[in-house]
Amino acid sequence: MGDPDATRPGGAKGAGDALPPYALVLSDIDGTLLDPGHRLTDATRAAVRRVVGAGARFGLATGRMPSGTTGIVEELGVPCARICYSGAFVLDEHGDVVSSTTIDVGTAGAVLRVLHEGWPELEPCFFAGWHWYVEHPDHPAVARETAIVRARPERARLDELLARGVAPNKIFCSRSAGIVSSSVRIAQELRAAFPQLTVIRSSNGMMVEVVGARVSKATGARALLERMGIPASGCLAFGDDENDVELLRMAGRGVAMANAAADVRRAADDVTASNADDGVARYLLVHALP
Repeated sequence: MGDPDATRPGGAKGAGDALPPYALVLSDIDGTLLDPGHRLTDATRAAVRRVVGAGARFGLATGRMPSGTTGIVEELGVPCARICYSGAFVLDEHGDVVSSTTIDVGTAGAVLRVLHEGWPELEPCFFAGWHWYVEHPDHPAVARETAIVRARPERARLDELLARGVAPNKIFCSRSAGIVSSSVRIAQELRAAFPQLTVIRSSNGMMVEVVGARVSKATGARALLERMGIPASGCLAFGDDENDVELLRMAGRGVAMANAAADVRRAADDVTASNADDGVARYLLVHALP
């Protein structure tokens, strides 16, 4: 682990030469690229533009839906690939689908029943491709999520979506009454009932998400790298939470934020400053330019 301003050499893992620029930079959004107020700072915007201007490609690797990344892409002002739903839906810089992994409708229905019967106060979000569906858009947890991602859900009966054969890329519950205290048990019960699925609990306990088997940001990144013809050693990745661990391990260099959970920092090759202190920008300007 390095300090936020470290300039130690080393490119791909195990290399001892001066750090070369990376062909692809991937960054998580919340807790990483954005500041604690979920804003893109001028310093981060300028650093990303400099790196892309120098010849690298840039992508977002997030649990968010595609519409929740649109404003950030516009603010950055550079072409962005997008790994959404923690790896279950991947788009290239043109918005073309690289890969899409869904939960079959029968299993998705069973997941929703477990959530409804055990935690009726939660409002599950149902993500399918470009769509974000909820049954109660005015639910406090949905309103909070809407404010953060700057996107609006579509109202729908989730059982009717399943009956029509709409399979979700992700099922998600965020902070509402009881989820922080219950999220460990929610995740445990879902993992026990659905060992074929991937269940992710955020470090702060505010979110639980369910995606397909063996789906992760790393699997999404591999699909994107294959499409781009870039080896994993040519990827620099940033993250702060549990769903970033496999991505940081897979990348040529994985960088955790200072505000990341301890196990995320342990999984990384290096640590940069926190998202409150422009950690991504500071690292890019030292390590990702020719």
